Amino acid sequence: MQFTPASLTRAGHRAGLAVESLRTFSLPAAVGESVCQLLRYRYLVPRRLTAPMTWFDVALGPRLGARLDRQTRGEAILVRFRVAD
Repeated sequence: MQFTPASLTRAGHRAGLAVESLRTFSLPAAVGESVCQLLRYRYLVPRRLTAPMTWFDVALGPRLGARLDRQTRGEAILVRFRVAD
């Protein structure tokens, strides 16, 4: 991950901007693929076993994505700045 919510907030303050809103968004299909990659690279589960696991996108992706978004730990960081007073 290149940026975190904290680093973007800090960069905005350095530029004279205040954070108006900050949230994250996780695409369910992307979350499902990230789980498959985690299984492959961290736990060394072979690709031939994780490739047919498309049910991750439907069953696990939306729930895990919503949970990560509530914790502001989702995949895409959406931040709106305004000029600081």
